[in-house]
This record gives sequence, structure tokens and C-alpha cells, in this order.
Amino acid sequence: MQMKSLFLSSVAALVIFAAQEFANVRRFYRKSFSLGTAPAQNAGTAGQICLTNQIASGEPSVAISFDPPMNSTPTITTYNPSAANANWRDETSSSDVTVNLPSVAKSSAAFTIAAASTIANVGDLACVHYTADAGL
Repeated sequence: MQMKSLFLSSVAALVIFAAQEFANVRRFYRKSFSLGTAPAQNAGTAGQICLTNQIASGEPSVAISFDPPMNSTPTITTYNPSAANANWRDETSSSDVTVNLPSVAKSSAAFTIAAASTIANVGDLACVHYTADAGL
């Protein structure tokens, strides 16, 4: 019984350690891609950030919050989930929309990904991936 108890407490300590390490790493690096997926253009839709265009010819944006905050203001890189470029993918019309990363809307706690050109139709779904790298 004592051996089983020792094993369970060791596993619990390992889980707590791994969770703390993961939180520590997130202060320096984040990505929207699934855990086992390397960031790349045209790498698929799992984990992508999406928004629905609310107005005709709109330039929508989405705010991404970091919890916990990153160590410093990160460098943001965007990735098109369905094409070989760094733009939003308008999934509804199968076209691309230029990304805008406003510098005034970026800090260690959050950033904004906006459209730099219009999305024509109300209700179009636009999606993008990102990485946030605050260095070491």
C-alpha cells in the first residue's frame, strides 16, 4: 500500500511540475496551432482564430489576450491556414484578406489582428493562425 501511495504522489508531483513548466514557457511563446503542429503557412485549420464579418465592406479585428501575460511585448507572426501567405483566409469566399497588426494594440498582455483591407460580405468567416514570440 505504501508503494502505491508513493507512486501516486510522484505522479501528482510530476503533473504539477509539467503544468508549471507549461505556464512558464507560455510567458515566452504562444501559438494558435495545435500542440503537435509546427507553425507554417497552409498547415490546416485546427486551432485557427476566426471571426465573422459584421458589416458590409468591413475591416474586422480580433483581440487575443495572454493569460498569463508574456514576459515582454512579443513579435507576432501570422499564418494563413489554407494558403501559402500570412493573410486572413476568407473561408466563405475562398479568398485572402491582408493582415494588419496595429502596434498600438500590442502589449505583453494582448494584441489585435485586424484586416487591412475590406471583407465584402456580411457573415463571411475569416480565419488566421499566429505565433507570439517574446524571446528569452
